[in-house]
This record gives sequence, structure tokens and C-alpha cells, in this order.
Amino acid sequence: MKLPFQNLNWNAWVRLALTALFTFYAAIFGYELFHSGLFQPMGFDFLAFWSAGKQAATAGFGAIYQMDQLAAIQYQALNPGVPFSEYQPVPVPLFSFFVIPFALLSHMNPVSGYWVWTIINSFALVGYLIFFINWLKQNGKFPILLVLLALGSYATNQNIFWGQVEVWLMIMTGEFIRACLQKKPFLAGIWLGGLLLKPQVLILILPWLLLVRAWDVIKGFSVSGFIILLVSFLLGGVKGFIGLLNLWLKYVPGMHSNAPENMINWRMLALHLNGITSSSFGWVVAGLGMLVTLYLCWKLLPPKQEGDSSRKMLFRITGVLAASLIITWHSHMHLSMVLFPFLILAWNRQYLSQKLITIWMILPALLQILVLIVAFMMMFNILPIIPGFGGFILGMSGLVMNLIILLQLVKARNLPLGETA
Repeated sequence: MKLPFQNLNWNAWVRLALTALFTFYAAIFGYELFHSGLFQPMGFDFLAFWSAGKQAATAGFGAIYQMDQLAAIQYQALNPGVPFSEYQPVPVPLFSFFVIPFALLSHMNPVSGYWVWTIINSFALVGYLIFFINWLKQNGKFPILLVLLALGSYATNQNIFWGQVEVWLMIMTGEFIRACLQKKPFLAGIWLGGLLLKPQVLILILPWLLLVRAWDVIKGFSVSGFIILLVSFLLGGVKGFIGLLNLWLKYVPGMHSNAPENMINWRMLALHLNGITSSSFGWVVAGLGMLVTLYLCWKLLPPKQEGDSSRKMLFRITGVLAASLIITWHSHMHLSMVLFPFLILAWNRQYLSQKLITIWMILPALLQILVLIVAFMMMFNILPIIPGFGGFILGMSGLVMNLIILLQLVKARNLPLGETA
């Protein structure tokens, strides 16, 4: 008797995995919608953005960081079933400039707003992926598999599930790449300024660009950054900036809604190790990991003889951005979408293996299925309860895969472009 799934090649296995993932996503989204409903927790991050927009539209942008008023708006929309005094609101640590779209969406009810936001993001995501890949394509067939990998990634799933904003970060990094390849470094810097939407992404990129003296990129970033800060100041005033600063200071040690144990950075690993050992040992491991990460970024600094090579600079920035995701203080899986255009470029230019990029895209999602199976087994006492199991497995998948990307690029930094690491 011939068993199923025999004699499948790599691409066939990938298509099979993607079919399983899209079926799994449909089941999860359907269950959340029909069993729990929106914002329980699906779409909860959008609800936070929407509530900030509502606050901006009614009380001004300077008030969007006032947690008690955000709590009142979210509580009314959510009806969480707990006393208001016990409700923990989700803050919005964004510059006022980026809250403008949500102020417009706040004229709808939050459910309608979520669906409008999701539809806009979905069209923007698919449309830009097709545009960017087609723009890079030099010859041959359009790699539809690459589009499906990006759509099937756990980062994309989490962005849509929570109602996050990373689609726009992906577009900004894609345009940054296009400007670099067109020898327009100032324009590249303009697009880089858009990453102030999630400024923690820039924690290593900006120092690295200064070290390589990419002055035109820095000038462009300064212009767009100044415009974003100026508009934010005009909208929110001093009150708004102080409120945002206070919110960021709370984000560093951690807030209720941060869920740092579910992140993909060294901080996540430290928290789990601290819990396992009942000590601060995790911070020692995380500290060493951060030092190694910084050292690897240092190794990506170009030699003087490399000259002005936009392609080689993008090769090196791919590693620095992967490092940023694991070293920055706030980095959930959906933030990984910022790396999509760089990996698509690496796929196209063949300086990372297509198998590695494929695994980076779909491994965390496949592990999510495993996590759910283990969770059911724990629920029915087949396995003992393992605190933090899901967050650790998924977080480590993001940490390890980004670290591998960084290591592979450091290993191949002196090879001619086009030779895979």
C-alpha cells in the first residue's frame, strides 16, 4: 500500500505546510469570531489604537496617553466583565502623528473600524508584496511562493489577528530598499524616518548608519523625523510629549499589557530563565547574548575598500535589523514583518538560502500548532502544566531564527554578492 506524502520534494512540502497553515488560521479566526467575538482578544491592539483616536477626537491629542481616560473608552467598548477598577487598559505608545488615522476611524464604532482597518491592511499587504517582488524580479517566473510564504508567516497572522500596524513598517522598509538600489540615499532616509512608528526598531540601525557615515541617509531620516516630531508636537503639545515619555518609561520595566514573556528578544529569554531558576540568572544569559549580538553587528561594518555599494550595504543592514529585533526592549512576533522586504531581497539576490528564508517564514507558525496541541493535552491532564510553555517556544523560535539570519550574514559578509551563506 502506497502511503500518502511519499516522494515529495522540498517545494511540495512547503506548499503542504502552507495549506495546513492557512487552514489553521481560518479555523482560529473563525473560532475567535463566532465563539469569543472581537476584542476577546482578537483585534485588541486595534481597540487600543481606536480608543486613542477616540480620545484625540474628543479631548485632543495631548490626552491620548492618559491611562484612566483610555481605560474608560476601552471598558465601554469591551464590556470585559470585571469591575472598572480592576480593568487594565492597553496604552498606545505612538507619536501623535501616527494616531491621526485612528482619529478618523474613531468616528465608526470599534467593530466597524477593525474591519475597515483589516481590509485596508490586507489589500496594502498583498498589493505591496506583489509590487515589490515584481520590481525586484530580474527574469523568469513571478515567485508566487514567496508571496504565500509572507502571507502564511506567523508575523503576518499576528499582525492581522491583533489589528497591529506592521504592514506599514514593511512598506517603509521596502521603499527604503528601493531608494537605496536606485542610488537615492536621501530618499531612503526619508522612508527610514517612518520607522518612528515603532522607534525601538531603530535601536541599532541609527548607530550603525552613523558608524558607516551614511550621511545622506541620516539627513533624509532627520528631515522626516523632524516632520513627524513637529506634527506630533503641534497636535499634542508639551503635555502630549510628557505623557508619551512617561509611558515609554513604564514600558521599559514592563506593563501589564506588554507580555514580555511572549516576545522574541533576549529579554523574553531572561524572564523565562529567571522563572525556571527562581533567580536573576536569566539576565546574565541575556546580557551575554546582547553583547554577542552587538559584536556580530560590529563585524558587519564594511571595510574601507568596499566603497559605495548600495547592494552590499543592504546586505549588511539585513543583519543589523535582524539583530535589532532580538536586542530591543519591546519586540513581539508581528514586528518581524519589518524584515520581510530585506529577506525578499536576499531571496532575489541569493545571498541567503531560500530554504533558510522559508524556514524563517513558516517555522513559528508550525510551532504554534504544536503549542496548541500541547495546551490541549495540559488542559485534559495528559501532560503536566508547564507555565509559560507557549510563550517560550514561540518566542525562542523568533529569537533563534533572527540570530541565525544574523550569523549567516556575518559569515558571508566578505563573499561576493550572490553566493549564499
